[in-house]
Amino acid sequence: MLTCSLRRQLEELIGQEATANELAAFAAGCQMHAGMEPEQWRDALNSLARLASDPFSWLPPAEAALLRYGAGRQVAIALTDCWPFQQDAIEEEELQALMGFYVLWLATQEDDRVCSFIWTLLRAQPRRHGSVAQTPVYWLLRQGRLKGNIELSAIELAVTLTDEENAMFWWPEERWRISDWPSGSRPYLHFLEHSSSLVRAAAAKALGRLYTGLRDRFDTPPITDLLTLMARHEARHAGIAGPFLEGSDWGLDDWTDLLGSFDMRRWFLDTLRNSGREPDWPEAQALEFYAQEFFSADGAAIEELLAMGREDLALMAATNFPDHVELLRPVLESMARSENPRIASAMRSYLAEHGQASGRQWLN
Repeated sequence: MLTCSLRRQLEELIGQEATANELAAFAAGCQMHAGMEPEQWRDALNSLARLASDPFSWLPPAEAALLRYGAGRQVAIALTDCWPFQQDAIEEEELQALMGFYVLWLATQEDDRVCSFIWTLLRAQPRRHGSVAQTPVYWLLRQGRLKGNIELSAIELAVTLTDEENAMFWWPEERWRISDWPSGSRPYLHFLEHSSSLVRAAAAKALGRLYTGLRDRFDTPPITDLLTLMARHEARHAGIAGPFLEGSDWGLDDWTDLLGSFDMRRWFLDTLRNSGREPDWPEAQALEFYAQEFFSADGAAIEELLAMGREDLALMAATNFPDHVELLRPVLESMARSENPRIASAMRSYLAEHGQASGRQWLN
């Protein structure tokens, strides 16, 4: 029989309006791990589901959100890596009692939060298709929550494309020898036009991975042609160029010979200028992530980012490497005077911590 000792402790902490540190310490005691006994797992899951959905109204919003986020990740782990039932010795009704209220709360959250949970369940190894462990996916479906970008069919397709991309990473040379760009790229180019941005991102990443494996073949187009194509798609639907770069191993491989005279700096700036807000989907890196590193020593580019309204990206690029303070000082000081109080405050704090080194080396 379930003792619910953890749940009782949690109710006491909530009743006492415990601090974030006290609740975090309790959450650490509920952490899922391999080899848990089913009764221990049930108690921990029930408590984590409460932690993942309670408003914690007495805590600062940021602290409450962090608690919920961490507990939510553990709930997903409970249903995947730490599922203790080799056979389904737990009924759906019991799982509903343990965590159904969490899924009801999850249905009120943004698409990326909902998708992350479902993605974890569908991508888990070993697959638990048909298991009670995956029934929360269908609770969300029956609630009518899975619509638009995160229709269940779209998530399943994106998971499949990601599986293919992951498999390509490990293909031996013998597998690559029977592959070719025209036929291999056709499905991924097709899905760049899908109605779901989740599918488009997964297709772009898989296309990049295919390019990485086939780029020395005579029938594979130059990377510059593909970058131009990705920029056009990005202008229509944000969230494609970044995953393509990720699949293509941008930043890991030396593209100097591949690019020739192609102006990658201008490509980044023009693509960002013509793009919109990128969605935050699982296993899909944002274009801004790569731009942040690419422009970390380029004051003129950071000024262009500011001019196009990408202030957060400009801030990330400008503060990426503290060693670049002197190189970027004019733009850093300009940002510290920004009319955007959030940007100005962040830059003043950054300069206060890192901006006083100028000249000190000459005093030693």
